[in-house]
Amino acid sequence: MAAVPNATTSSTASTATLTREADCLVLVGALGYDNADQVASAGERLLADGGPACVDLARLESASTLVVAVLLRWARVAANAGKPLQLRHVPAKCQAIIRVSGLDSVLLASGTA
Repeated sequence: MAAVPNATTSSTASTATLTREADCLVLVGALGYDNADQVASAGERLLADGGPACVDLARLESASTLVVAVLLRWARVAANAGKPLQLRHVPAKCQAIIRVSGLDSVLLASGTA
């Protein structure tokens, strides 16, 4: 597992790491307001540079509207690159937020594993 440069943020509130493993980006830890923009930007760079249009959320520590907002940013970049964003191991809470927000056709359309 190789860590993505500048994708880890540590603070007293939250720590999240975005790594690239084989065919998927893996979001590990807790995404918070203090690190979301940095992690989102790192994911955007990877997706724009031809990285895999897959995000695995199995090691995400908490689900929130903030996570959904980051996923939307990544979905936009992936769509601009001509590949739909595929999500794996989406926490039930995130799935509920996505559905209540009417975003299931954007974020869950390609299916989740």
